Order: sequence, then C-alpha cells, then structure tokens
Amino acid sequence: KNTKKQNTNTQNTKKKKLALQSNTKTLVLLGDYQAPFINDKLHELTLRFLEDLKPTGLVLMGDIIDFPNISRHRPDDKFFATVQESIDIGYRLCRELKEAAKLTANDELVFLVGNHEIRLHRILLDKLPQLFGIKKADVGEEDKSVLHLANLLRLSG
Repeated sequence: KNTKKQNTNTQNTKKKKLALQSNTKTLVLLGDYQAPFINDKLHELTLRFLEDLKPTGLVLMGDIIDFPNISRHRPDDKFFATVQESIDIGYRLCRELKEAAKLTANDELVFLVGNHEIRLHRILLDKLPQLFGIKKADVGEEDKSVLHLANLLRLSG
C-alpha cells in the first residue's frame, strides 16, 4: 500500500509541476527607446534576446516615442523629428519587438504611457481640444480615439 501511495504522490507532484509550468509567464519589460532616436546596436541585441527567450509578453514601460517637436523644451537641431516620423518609427519598433518575441494573440502586450507619449495628449488638449478623443464613425464608447497611441501604432490586431 505504501508503494501505491508513493506512486500516486509522485504522479500528483508531476502533474502539479506541469500545471505550474504551463501557467508560467515570461514577461520582458522595455522602456526609454525614445523613437526616432533609437540606439540601433542595442535594439538589434534586444531583438536577438527576444528571439532566444520567446517571452509570453512584453511590457513597454513608457517613453517608447520621443515626440521632440511637440516638447515644451527648446528645439535642438540634432534631435528633431516630426510627429509622423516619430509614430512611423515607433510603429516599426513595436512591430519588430512583437515579431522577435513571436507574440501570439494569447500573449500580452502592455503599453504604458510615459511622459514623452503624454506630449501628444497635452498638445491636443492645449491646442485642439475639440479633436481629443475623436473616434471612427459608429463605434462604441469603449473604442479608443483614432488619435490614441494604440491605434496610431497599430498595437492591437
């Protein structure tokens, strides 16, 4: 009887370990890319790291995009980019990170807004508040604004 009980305990332990392993998530946290001013060497190393690790999620922790030409700081010719250039490069960056990590529809992608991304919201509220929150025609209240970064960077879908 003791041997049978030990075998059952061993089997239960193996099942628990398998259940824990199947529920384990590997999240990678990244931030401060400041697109379009990306460190290309560091970005390439990050992509290789993600390819090797194959995480189940990415958390983009803010300041992924810089938006230098709508900053409250004095313009600097060495660090100039339009809003559109920033969005285009930010989109490419996010796409490359998602592809390198091989994220699926079941995996997590969390985009936390940093103080640099807030620049877009702030300038809309300060200069064109009528456009803040504007949505596509005939959508629900839960849908994001067309000018929301998740839409501009095509993060969903």
